[in-house]
Amino acid sequence: MTKSRSDHDTGPVHSARDVRQGDIVMRKPWERGVFIAGLVGAIVLALVLVVIGVHFGQAYREQHARSPSAQVGMI
Repeated sequence: MTKSRSDHDTGPVHSARDVRQGDIVMRKPWERGVFIAGLVGAIVLALVLVVIGVHFGQAYREQHARSPSAQVGMI
């Protein structure tokens, strides 16, 4: 026995014309809020990772520049 679409409908149906060319259909305000929060969160995460990388990269270079083992082979 085949099930019709109405037997397992999981959400709204949008026509191909309504959603083509990358249009994001968000009909409720909370959906827009979650989408914007995700974009902002991704940008903030990227900035935090850059700042952490710069900080630890600088600390790593300073630590190894002072260590005697870094000067082995230099006369």
